[in-house]
Amino acid sequence: MYQMNYYNRKSPAAAFWLSFFIPGLGQVYNGQAGKGLAMLTIDVVAACMISKYTYTHNDYNYYNEQPRTNSIVYFSIATSLFVSVWSMIDATSSAKEINRLNGLSSFNYKLNKNANLTFKPDFRLDGLGRGEINPVMGAKLSLNMQ
Repeated sequence: MYQMNYYNRKSPAAAFWLSFFIPGLGQVYNGQAGKGLAMLTIDVVAACMISKYTYTHNDYNYYNEQPRTNSIVYFSIATSLFVSVWSMIDATSSAKEINRLNGLSSFNYKLNKNANLTFKPDFRLDGLGRGEINPVMGAKLSLNMQ
């Protein structure tokens, strides 16, 4: 018997791309609205700080009239980048964890009373500790006998 629950399933790829375009949106998609709104708020505040201190608080050098960037701008850019990357990674791993906790897989076939054949697609980001990000896609096929 083929079983699939579309209502509770979370797509890790969809969560990743939602967070890629708007930080925190992948968390909202996963049902973690508080975490998503916190990430979005931090990113919006950082963007506001970048725009405020870039366009209104530049100190001008009297010799060549070149604006000097304030350290608050660098801190805000770093914060925005960190929250954006964290949001993408967290949304992907949270979607996979939600699916795992709900026992959802793409294919679950009951062979007999005591045996199940399960197929689960796998997506993860590899190499994070080495300073690189490599998306890895694959699948897991398992036979569970009780």
